Amino acid sequence: MITEEEAYSRARRGDLTGMDELFAQKQVAVTPSVITVPADIERQVRTVLAEPGLTVRQKVAFLGSNFLPGEEGTAIKAEILQEMKSGSQLPTGGWEPQDLEDVLSGSYDPPKPTVWVRSDGTGLLYPGVVNEIHAEAGIGKSWCALSVAAETLRDGGTVLYIDHEEHRGRIVLRLLSLGVTAQQIREGFHYIQPETKPSEADLEALVKGRYDLVVVDTVGESIRMVTGGASNETDDVTDWHPFTRAFARTGSCVLVVDHITKSGDNPLYPIGSQAKYAGYKGAVYLLEAPKGGGLTQSTYGYLSLKLAKDNGGELGLHKGDLAAEFHLDSTVPGQSLWELRAPDVSTQIARAAQEARSYRTRLLEAVPAEGITRTGLREAVGLRGNNFGPYADALADLIEKGELLESNGPRGSKVLTLPSSRPIGAGELGKVEAPSPTFPGELGKVNHATNTDYPLTTNQLIPTIKEVTA
Repeated sequence: MITEEEAYSRARRGDLTGMDELFAQKQVAVTPSVITVPADIERQVRTVLAEPGLTVRQKVAFLGSNFLPGEEGTAIKAEILQEMKSGSQLPTGGWEPQDLEDVLSGSYDPPKPTVWVRSDGTGLLYPGVVNEIHAEAGIGKSWCALSVAAETLRDGGTVLYIDHEEHRGRIVLRLLSLGVTAQQIREGFHYIQPETKPSEADLEALVKGRYDLVVVDTVGESIRMVTGGASNETDDVTDWHPFTRAFARTGSCVLVVDHITKSGDNPLYPIGSQAKYAGYKGAVYLLEAPKGGGLTQSTYGYLSLKLAKDNGGELGLHKGDLAAEFHLDSTVPGQSLWELRAPDVSTQIARAAQEARSYRTRLLEAVPAEGITRTGLREAVGLRGNNFGPYADALADLIEKGELLESNGPRGSKVLTLPSSRPIGAGELGKVEAPSPTFPGELGKVNHATNTDYPLTTNQLIPTIKEVTA
């Protein structure tokens, strides 16, 4: 008696005799005199056989318990064997050597970003892999995800939306406001808001849907729901990746939505374990709002998309480059007009300059008259960690131009002061230098008449000048 494993093993080598023997065993074991096949089971079997997303092994495994005997069973056997001969894939867990002939013959076409199309016709997301967008809470990530869904539905595609954040009513109303018709939603939009861990049957049913787009909002909740773990634990993240990749293997464009912390040290990376970032094989974007901005209902706003990762390399951008701007105009009730604009060089330069000025201003305003350490300055502008993140270039420029003076402080620290509050004669590294008289007479002696170790400050010096010259 042959086992299923041996039959499948032979079939992978092109030998179908094992499958013949396996079917013969099943027909002997399941006969009309032993089991009666109810009509509902028969319908279920026919549905399974007609499912194009089901592999041969899955069909055979199902028929092992609900096999139709007699001539019908023989016909089923012939159908499945024919599928095997024509090249239907037997699942191997990814360990079977793949056919490379399409690449070697020159007919292979590398995956290209064709989803979420910019105003110049360039797509930003890849089908068949997992893509990601992340941003601070509350700036409009879900609007971006829904715009991808709206684009897919309006093009006649299907969408699976796994929502851990919003309410179904708000999601549907937003889709309608984005120009999706009620009929397009009925036919192509599949909304899920799970409350428990999915079973194997749940996952198999979802993957069989073969959707054009799968959205998971958000990553942290999805990891908790699917694995029972947390997004900052590498093992939990690693266990979660197969969940999203299962959809990608069917050809779906998978888009997952994630958070970053406010004023994170490296906003190009999502919050939590770096295994998340490493596991995404498509494009990853950081969404940023202008200061005090973001996307809200009944207003106009925009978000900048900065490239954090392009695993396929088809976008032609470098890490940190501006990839697009997502504009949303919701000023008209019930209508949300959106556009994914290609970067405009002149606008980009102007906004970069404005952003740099805002960083410079905030740094200068955070420095008190008595000075502040680098650590204190980071905390004053709301940064965490050991670097200045987006403020780094502005800080270096202020020091280079002398608008901020840096000197040695206690216990190896660096102290930053404004030039107007710096003691007269203090050198760049905090060394005390004798002041040079700017007036003739006794001015140069005034400093030495004091009992202090430091030169007089400007505020102390002015009244002393009046006394000397009176």
